[in-house]
Amino acid sequence: MFCTMILRHLGPYVLEGVIENQRIIRFDSAGGSGEIRKLLDRYIREAGKAGHPVRAVLFMDSDADRPGDCSREARQVRKRCEEASVPCRILRKRTIENYLPDAVFLAWREEKPEQVANLLRLTPEERDHYPVKKVFGDLPRLLNRNLQAVSAEGFRERDGKGELDGLVEMIVREI
Repeated sequence: MFCTMILRHLGPYVLEGVIENQRIIRFDSAGGSGEIRKLLDRYIREAGKAGHPVRAVLFMDSDADRPGDCSREARQVRKRCEEASVPCRILRKRTIENYLPDAVFLAWREEKPEQVANLLRLTPEERDHYPVKKVFGDLPRLLNRNLQAVSAEGFRERDGKGELDGLVEMIVREI
Protein backbone atom coordinates (compact mmCIF):
# COMPACT_ATOMS: atom_id res chain seq x y z
CA MET A 1 0.00 0.00 0.00
CA PHE A 2 2.75 2.47 0.96
CA CYS A 3 4.77 1.70 -2.15
CA THR A 4 1.83 2.24 -4.49
CA MET A 5 0.99 5.50 -2.69
CA ILE A 6 4.46 6.97 -3.10
CA LEU A 7 4.76 5.76 -6.69
CA ARG A 8 1.39 7.34 -7.53
CA HIS A 9 2.26 10.63 -5.87
CA LEU A 10 6.00 10.94 -6.47
CA GLY A 11 6.61 8.77 -9.53
CA PRO A 12 6.43 9.76 -13.17
CA TYR A 13 2.97 9.80 -14.75
CA VAL A 14 3.84 6.86 -17.05
CA LEU A 15 3.98 4.56 -14.00
CA GLU A 16 0.22 4.73 -13.49
CA GLY A 17 -0.50 1.87 -15.91
CA VAL A 18 2.47 -0.15 -14.64
CA ILE A 19 1.30 0.04 -11.03
CA GLU A 20 -2.04 -1.54 -11.93
CA ASN A 21 -0.56 -4.33 -14.08
CA GLN A 22 0.32 -7.22 -11.76
CA ARG A 23 2.17 -9.00 -14.60
CA ILE A 24 4.70 -6.16 -14.87
CA ILE A 25 5.21 -5.35 -11.21
CA ARG A 26 4.16 -7.01 -7.98
CA PHE A 27 4.19 -5.42 -4.55
CA ASP A 28 4.79 -7.64 -1.53
CA SER A 29 4.59 -6.53 2.05
CA ALA A 30 6.18 -8.92 4.48
CA GLY A 31 5.51 -7.24 7.80
CA GLY A 32 8.53 -7.07 10.09
CA SER A 33 12.17 -7.29 9.10
CA GLY A 34 12.34 -11.01 9.99
CA GLU A 35 9.52 -11.67 7.53
CA ILE A 36 11.22 -9.50 4.90
CA ARG A 37 14.33 -11.68 5.19
CA LYS A 38 12.20 -14.81 4.61
CA LEU A 39 10.52 -13.24 1.57
CA LEU A 40 13.90 -12.19 0.15
CA ASP A 41 15.28 -15.69 0.66
CA ARG A 42 12.25 -17.13 -1.14
CA TYR A 43 12.83 -14.82 -4.13
CA ILE A 44 16.51 -15.79 -4.19
CA ARG A 45 15.64 -19.53 -4.15
CA GLU A 46 13.01 -19.13 -6.88
CA ALA A 47 15.39 -17.17 -9.12
CA GLY A 48 18.11 -19.77 -8.56
CA LYS A 49 15.76 -22.62 -9.51
CA ALA A 50 14.68 -20.74 -12.63
CA GLY A 51 18.29 -19.97 -13.51
CA HIS A 52 18.00 -16.20 -13.64
CA PRO A 53 19.01 -13.29 -11.42
CA VAL A 54 16.67 -12.02 -8.73
CA ARG A 55 14.41 -9.33 -10.18
CA ALA A 56 13.39 -7.43 -7.07
CA VAL A 57 13.79 -4.15 -5.28
CA LEU A 58 13.63 -4.14 -1.52
CA PHE A 59 13.00 -1.27 0.82
CA MET A 60 12.14 -1.15 4.46
CA ASP A 61 12.13 1.17 7.42
CA SER A 62 15.06 1.23 9.83
CA ASP A 63 13.16 0.14 12.97
CA ALA A 64 15.53 2.58 14.68
CA ASP A 65 14.65 4.00 18.08
CA ARG A 66 16.89 7.03 17.54
CA PRO A 67 18.36 9.08 14.68
CA GLY A 68 21.30 7.59 12.82
CA ASP A 69 20.59 4.08 14.05
CA CYS A 70 19.42 1.01 12.15
CA SER A 71 18.10 -2.20 13.69
CA ARG A 72 20.21 -5.35 13.58
CA GLU A 73 17.54 -7.01 11.44
CA ALA A 74 17.61 -4.16 8.90
CA ARG A 75 21.41 -4.43 8.67
CA GLN A 76 21.10 -8.19 8.09
CA VAL A 77 18.56 -7.63 5.31
CA ARG A 78 20.84 -5.05 3.69
CA LYS A 79 23.77 -7.51 3.82
CA ARG A 80 21.66 -10.31 2.30
CA CYS A 81 20.53 -7.97 -0.50
CA GLU A 82 24.14 -7.03 -1.25
CA GLU A 83 25.08 -10.73 -1.44
CA ALA A 84 22.22 -11.40 -3.88
CA SER A 85 22.73 -8.15 -5.89
CA VAL A 86 19.22 -6.95 -4.98
CA PRO A 87 18.82 -3.17 -4.88
CA CYS A 88 17.99 -2.27 -1.30
CA ARG A 89 17.07 0.92 0.51
CA ILE A 90 16.80 1.13 4.29
CA LEU A 91 14.84 4.26 5.07
CA ARG A 92 16.08 6.30 8.00
CA LYS A 93 12.81 6.76 9.90
CA ARG A 94 11.65 4.19 12.45
CA THR A 95 8.60 2.98 10.51
CA ILE A 96 7.01 3.56 7.12
CA GLU A 97 4.15 5.31 8.93
CA ASN A 98 6.59 8.00 10.09
CA TYR A 99 6.56 9.25 6.47
CA LEU A 100 2.81 9.92 6.43
CA PRO A 101 2.05 13.61 5.80
CA ASP A 102 0.69 15.85 8.57
CA ALA A 103 -2.56 16.23 6.60
CA VAL A 104 -3.27 12.53 7.13
CA PHE A 105 -3.02 12.91 10.89
CA LEU A 106 -4.99 16.17 10.86
CA ALA A 107 -7.80 14.27 9.10
CA TRP A 108 -7.90 11.94 12.13
CA ARG A 109 -8.28 14.74 14.70
CA GLU A 110 -11.90 13.90 15.47
CA GLU A 111 -11.19 10.21 16.01
CA LYS A 112 -7.88 10.53 17.84
CA PRO A 113 -7.66 14.13 19.14
CA GLU A 114 -5.16 13.58 21.95
CA GLN A 115 -2.87 11.34 19.90
CA VAL A 116 -2.83 13.78 16.95
CA ALA A 117 -2.12 16.77 19.22
CA ASN A 118 0.74 14.91 20.93
CA LEU A 119 2.24 13.83 17.60
CA LEU A 120 2.10 17.28 16.03
CA ARG A 121 3.82 18.86 19.08
CA LEU A 122 6.97 16.81 18.43
CA THR A 123 9.97 18.12 16.54
CA PRO A 124 10.54 16.55 13.10
CA GLU A 125 13.43 14.49 14.52
CA GLU A 126 11.28 13.18 17.38
CA ARG A 127 8.50 12.32 14.93
CA ASP A 128 10.92 10.33 12.77
CA HIS A 129 11.19 7.75 15.57
CA TYR A 130 7.78 8.06 17.22
CA PRO A 131 5.90 4.73 17.65
CA VAL A 132 3.09 5.73 15.27
CA LYS A 133 1.63 2.21 14.87
CA LYS A 134 1.49 1.62 18.61
CA VAL A 135 -0.15 5.00 19.32
CA PHE A 136 -2.63 5.15 16.42
CA GLY A 137 -3.56 1.49 16.11
CA ASP A 138 -5.32 0.44 12.91
CA LEU A 139 -3.49 2.73 10.48
CA PRO A 140 -4.56 1.00 7.24
CA ARG A 141 -8.23 1.52 8.13
CA LEU A 142 -7.66 5.13 9.15
CA LEU A 143 -5.54 5.80 6.09
CA ASN A 144 -8.06 4.25 3.68
CA ARG A 145 -10.72 6.58 5.06
CA ASN A 146 -8.47 9.63 4.58
CA LEU A 147 -6.61 8.96 1.31
CA GLN A 148 -7.59 12.40 0.04
CA ALA A 149 -5.17 13.83 2.63
CA VAL A 150 -2.18 12.15 0.93
CA SER A 151 -0.18 14.34 -1.47
CA ALA A 152 3.24 14.54 -3.08
CA GLU A 153 3.90 17.82 -1.29
CA GLY A 154 2.90 16.28 2.04
CA PHE A 155 5.18 13.27 1.52
CA ARG A 156 8.11 15.48 0.55
CA GLU A 157 7.57 17.81 3.48
CA ARG A 158 7.37 14.97 6.01
CA ASP A 159 10.31 13.16 4.40
CA GLY A 160 12.48 16.27 4.53
CA LYS A 161 15.59 14.61 3.08
CA GLY A 162 14.58 13.42 -0.39
CA GLU A 163 14.59 9.78 0.70
CA LEU A 164 11.24 8.96 -0.88
CA ASP A 165 12.15 10.61 -4.19
CA GLY A 166 15.38 8.59 -4.14
CA LEU A 167 13.41 5.42 -3.44
CA VAL A 168 11.06 6.11 -6.36
CA GLU A 169 14.06 6.74 -8.64
CA MET A 170 15.59 3.41 -7.58
CA ILE A 171 12.32 1.54 -8.27
CA VAL A 172 11.82 3.22 -11.65
CA ARG A 173 15.42 2.45 -12.64
CA GLU A 174 14.86 -1.25 -11.89
CA ILE A 175 11.54 -1.49 -13.75
